[in-house]
Amino acid sequence: MRVRFGEFLLDTGSRQLFRDGAEVRLQPKTFELLDLLVRTRPKALNKKHIRGQLWPDAVVGEASLTVAVAELRA
Repeated sequence: MRVRFGEFLLDTGSRQLFRDGAEVRLQPKTFELLDLLVRTRPKALNKKHIRGQLWPDAVVGEASLTVAVAELRA
């Protein structure tokens, strides 16, 4: 799936994000977070749901999600 928003193009098939044609490198979990948010838009997701989707078989602390969100915002 390809989704364009603003100057960005998200290509989930190739797991790539582009900004004005240049690839933006993201950590794997950060890419998964972006993909999840784009797929479920405009629905708001709570932290518990997001953690369950990104880390289904692991117990992770609050910091894991905070780091992924911070990278995505940058």
